[in-house]
Amino acid sequence: MIVREKDGEFILVKQHDHGQLAGRIASHWRDRPAPYESTLLAIHNHDLGWQLLDQSVKLNPFTGKPYSFIDLPVEERLPAYTWGIDQVEEVDPYAACLCSRHYVSFVKGDEKARSFVERERERDARLTAQMDDRARQALAENLELLQTCDRLSLFLCLNEPGENTFPWYREGIRAGELVLKPIWLDQSTVRFDPNPFVGDFRVRIPYLRVSATGRLLASSDLYVDIVT
Repeated sequence: MIVREKDGEFILVKQHDHGQLAGRIASHWRDRPAPYESTLLAIHNHDLGWQLLDQSVKLNPFTGKPYSFIDLPVEERLPAYTWGIDQVEEVDPYAACLCSRHYVSFVKGDEKARSFVERERERDARLTAQMDDRARQALAENLELLQTCDRLSLFLCLNEPGENTFPWYREGIRAGELVLKPIWLDQSTVRFDPNPFVGDFRVRIPYLRVSATGRLLASSDLYVDIVT
C-alpha cells in the first residue's frame, strides 16, 4: 500500500486504487497515445497484482509501521507482479507488455529479482514479436506515459492535500523531457505547469485510516480537482 502518517495514525491507499487514479489521469492527457485503449488499460491496471498484497495491513517489525510499496521485501512482491501481468495479458497482450516493462525497469538491478526479470524479458520478446512495427515503436513512448501518470498519482497519494512535502516530488514531477510543477490553489485544487491535460477533471482517492497497531478505523474518499 501507499502509506503516510498523520496524527499518530496511518493513511493507506491501496496500490490498485492508485493505479486506477493513474489511468484516470492518463485519460485526460492532451497527447493521446496509440494504441489508445491498450495503453490506457495498461496504466489503469499496472498495479493490479497488488490486490493480492493489499488485502490486509501488515506491520513492518523493524519500524512498527504498515509495510508500504517502498519497504515491502521484493521477494514478497514478485509473485504478485507476475500474477498481475498474467491477468492483463489475458485481456490485452500489448498492455501486458507495458506493465511488464514497467516492473522490470525498477527491479532489474536487484539480484533477488533476476529470475523474474529473465522471465519477463522472455514474455516481452514473445509479445513484441506479435506486434506490428508501429505498435512496437510506440512502446517506449507509451511506457513513459505510464510512468509519468504513475508519478502524478503517487504525488497525490503520498502528500497531504494542499502540500508537496514528500521528497520525491519537491522539485516537480518528471514527464519525459519536461518537469511538471504542482501548484495547489487550495486544499482540493491543483494545477500543473506546464499543463499536460485537455481540460479540468476531478479524481477520487479511496483511502483507509488505520491505527498505530494496524486496526482499521475508517474508510473514505478524497476528491481532488485538477485544473488547467
